[in-house]
Amino acid sequence: NGFYGGDKPRKLALPTYPFQRSRYWTNAAQSAAVPSRPIWESISKAAQRQADFGPLDLMLQTYPQRWSCLNRLTSAYIQNTLNELAAFQQAGEAHTVDDVLTRFGVQSIYQNLMGRWLETMVTLGLLTERDGVFVSEQPLPPPDLEAIWAETRTVLADLPYVLDYFDRCGSRLKAILTGSESPLNTMFPDGSFALAENLYQNWPLSRYFASIVRASLEAVVDALPQGKMLRVLEIGAGTGATTYSLLPILPPDRTVYTFTDVSDIFLAHGSEKFRAYPFVRYGLLDIEQAPDEQGYPLRGYDVIVAVNVLHATRDVNQTLSNVEALLAPGGVLLLNETTEHQPWYDMTTGLIGGWQRFEDDLRTDNPLMKPDKWIDALQANGFVSTQAYPSAGTAPEILGQHIIVGQIAQTGAAQYGEVESTWQAADFQAADEAEVSENHAAQFALQLSEALPDERHDLLVDYVRQGVIRVLRLEATQIPDSHSRLLDMGLDSLMALELRSFLNSGLELPESLPATLIFDYPTIDAVATYLEDVLGLRITPASDEAADDSGDQSARASELENLSDDEVAEMLLKKFRR
Repeated sequence: NGFYGGDKPRKLALPTYPFQRSRYWTNAAQSAAVPSRPIWESISKAAQRQADFGPLDLMLQTYPQRWSCLNRLTSAYIQNTLNELAAFQQAGEAHTVDDVLTRFGVQSIYQNLMGRWLETMVTLGLLTERDGVFVSEQPLPPPDLEAIWAETRTVLADLPYVLDYFDRCGSRLKAILTGSESPLNTMFPDGSFALAENLYQNWPLSRYFASIVRASLEAVVDALPQGKMLRVLEIGAGTGATTYSLLPILPPDRTVYTFTDVSDIFLAHGSEKFRAYPFVRYGLLDIEQAPDEQGYPLRGYDVIVAVNVLHATRDVNQTLSNVEALLAPGGVLLLNETTEHQPWYDMTTGLIGGWQRFEDDLRTDNPLMKPDKWIDALQANGFVSTQAYPSAGTAPEILGQHIIVGQIAQTGAAQYGEVESTWQAADFQAADEAEVSENHAAQFALQLSEALPDERHDLLVDYVRQGVIRVLRLEATQIPDSHSRLLDMGLDSLMALELRSFLNSGLELPESLPATLIFDYPTIDAVATYLEDVLGLRITPASDEAADDSGDQSARASELENLSDDEVAEMLLKKFRR
């Protein structure tokens, strides 16, 4: 039934009327190229049935109040951050969005975000706006964050990880906007996956939508002809939250599941997390680029799963065209997308770089699209049957997310072939084997303290190199050059967080390393030199007093050169007589 942890399904607080086709459902019978009707009907029934049920702990009726609390908290943090930036502190102070970016050091990628922020302040009556100019009639007052937090903690008491996420985001907003902190550190603190997995895998909201994807895939499995292999590709699998719910229902002897992402760190995490499923492969895939040029066969997959990833691309039409090209005739896309822009995204997920990537004419000031717009885009790119869940007008729409299912026509011949995955499970070292123990850290600290000054730099270079090998999952024979750029080696933002965590814990540093570490110090050697400074191990240039002594010695040497042999001998005798 698609539920986890022993949950018994129960009916959501939905109107008890028979299912009706919504405006999001395209009747496949109207299409000239109707794909496999029995499979499509099975998927539709399974998905609709599952959409009408939810986990016992979802408590759908609480979400209007939850969203309201989070939205008020967001408005308060926007107000607080503008104060921290020293914006709108004078009566009559006026700025355009571009003024705020340039004058207060906000990164240009946040132009749309800042526009929404200022509009929020207008809605609250704290700013006025005319022709794109925002004015503070009075200095922007400080918000009562403590009172709003007290209410929010009560309303979301059963979701401590959501509260933790908001706290991490709110306390770092200024640093993120100005570029001194990575937004990824809000969801992956020091490279840890625990918070992200709670949000994407364990939150009842996430489990509800994962259950619809799971029910849809089960319908495909049930319809699978005897002896036929099922080829599943997951795009942007990330933490593996959806993968976690799908793998148990797949026949291990007849499935090849390809887990992909644009970052090696997610592949390594997935390989460790799903080591019990030998039919899973791991590979790098950028769905914005031609997939066949990355080793993925066109028409090579029966099912493609994509969860909150396709919106984070520059051009949705190009992305969907690439997705369609990967599907075998009659292949199915299971798309899980956030479809409603909640105001609270403006202090959470809206901070992440992928949120700012869109450049097509389908989106305006944020990357999300309504279900009907996704349906239109799918139809424009080769999908002949499409449907969205939950249905329009039903209670779960308050969640602002949909599962959109699409199928391409049952025409043409599949191009079968092996997927050339970049990574396999054996390529990754288990995380616990790579952890730096406290004992090891203490031993290294002792070794560093006992080393000669000119040896310390080499020791730190080796230590940083160990961290780079670890986060890049390199083999023992792959020794990165200390003067090569880390970004050129493939180190990405998440890996940078993991490297920082490795160095912070292993070296017992007096303060946390900056989020911009690999940008400010782009090579292993540069990082090691910086660590010498942080640890106070650098050999400082000679002091002025030492320089004076050096000058005196040079002068005395010059005087000695002008003395006769007898005069030098006399001086030595005097010295030895002392």
